Amino acid sequence: MKHILLFVCCLLVIDTQAQTKANDLQRYGLKGRVKEMEQRLYPVTETRNGKTSITDTNIYMVEKYLYTKEGLLTSKIDMKLRRNESGKSVMNTVIMNFSYDKGRIASSEWHGEDAAALGTSSVTWQNDSTYRDKALDNTKNMSTETIHILDENGRNRKVQMIRRDADGKVINNVLTDFYYDNTGAVARQYVYDSLYSITREYKMEILKKDKKGNILNSVYKSVGGLDQPAQVIRYKYEYY
Repeated sequence: MKHILLFVCCLLVIDTQAQTKANDLQRYGLKGRVKEMEQRLYPVTETRNGKTSITDTNIYMVEKYLYTKEGLLTSKIDMKLRRNESGKSVMNTVIMNFSYDKGRIASSEWHGEDAAALGTSSVTWQNDSTYRDKALDNTKNMSTETIHILDENGRNRKVQMIRRDADGKVINNVLTDFYYDNTGAVARQYVYDSLYSITREYKMEILKKDKKGNILNSVYKSVGGLDQPAQVIRYKYEYY
């Protein structure tokens, strides 16, 4: 599931990107002056006649991306379904805010609905196509270093995520390769373990677009015989 969520987060917009050639909207193929994009994630339910069934009752994640009039991503809101202490399903909300320096991402911070600080990150640029994002999760006493290698359009080409515990021991090391279609959306993704063996492979299929050309419905699933269910994403847009 963690690998699937990484794919979704990188589907159209990446939280931290270079501003060298285009803004966040242009890099990932968003059309028009998008103010807010919402993604709703659903597991696919197969019915007896072979058709897929999706209802709002089985939604498990909502993501909202907020942009400036200049097309920069300023905030991201994650709402994930979880069970509370009494066993009731509730949405857990995390709000991320981003800061820029000379048009490039410099840092971020995230907090809960109650404004309690959950974590921070700082970005170090090696050059125009490579940067390191070091994040500290206050709630889990855990740190994550993410190395981004960008393509000629400023999109993530390779992302290596290294997670360490409080003692500095590496507990997870994952490398992800991204491939895009001609609209700027992620078409395929390969996930490697620390030995550079492929552990996951996903592909994306666009089902419907709006009049501006932005995606309204899409489905992604694992390929190569891996036992992962297909996921459906529905999109909503607000424009300036």
